[in-house]
Amino acid sequence: MVAANNDVFGGDGSGGLANGGQVVEIYHVPTKFSVKFKAMMTQFEDAYTCEWNSEAVYGRMDPIQTYQRTGRVISIAFSVAASDMKEAKTNLERISTLVQFLYPTYEGKGIIKNSPYCKIQFMNWSAHGGVSGNAKQVGLLGTIGGFTFVPDLDPGVFSAPGGNELYPKLINVAFQFTVIHAHPLGWRNKTPSAAGMFPYGVFMDNIISKNSSELMKFEEVKSAEQVAEIPAIEEQQATSEEILAGGISGFGAAPKLSQQAIIQHEIREGNRVKAERTSRNKAYKDKHGKDCNAWYGSPGKMKCKE
Repeated sequence: MVAANNDVFGGDGSGGLANGGQVVEIYHVPTKFSVKFKAMMTQFEDAYTCEWNSEAVYGRMDPIQTYQRTGRVISIAFSVAASDMKEAKTNLERISTLVQFLYPTYEGKGIIKNSPYCKIQFMNWSAHGGVSGNAKQVGLLGTIGGFTFVPDLDPGVFSAPGGNELYPKLINVAFQFTVIHAHPLGWRNKTPSAAGMFPYGVFMDNIISKNSSELMKFEEVKSAEQVAEIPAIEEQQATSEEILAGGISGFGAAPKLSQQAIIQHEIREGNRVKAERTSRNKAYKDKHGKDCNAWYGSPGKMKCKE
């Protein structure tokens, strides 16, 4: 049975912290019940595993690696402590509720109606997009496996009158939680698909904006010939105007430089806006077969005025 005072913690100072939100909460999706524990964590291990299909090919030194999926498994362990008999009994009720969450719901003659999916929320470490809230709203969806219940007998136990009921003063609980991603992940146009706070509630604005602004200014040089042009330009200290005119003054017949080399040189000259416009115009011309007449917008967000 779910503890009646599931949202209220007493006992020592840790109860105040728990009442303030420092809890591990598990929400049982089929029954919509939840149970909370003080966040007396002894282990939190968040493991991400990329799975690749490796295929060896004749004559190739390295196998071809094809991406399959990225999985996430969280290993959680925490202690459940009691300062008195009442709290020890409530703790056992909470743990019993959690154990029952490991089983499905049935209907009819033993037919499974709902599998025991759960949601887990532990502040910003285990929450949808790292957003704080209760487990039902922002908890990570997944399945619990490998649950262990270990009473610590060193501190002793509380015993009910008659001595035939024992309530541990300290219980160690541990389990694994396999996350089922309930929101888009990956990248779209150099922008993460997931919320900017995934997975630990920290915005990536500074890192993303810095990388995006740099990446938008030029494309990768794609041939050895284009790579060779860049140091030659730097050595001759040519100006952007001379390059765009088609050559470098003072060195005889001017070679026709690639668009990539021009972009790279403009970046090194500090002309970032011009470099971005040149890069975007190349992409626009490749797609539409003509130059864009006018560009508008701030750096990183330029668009062609049709």
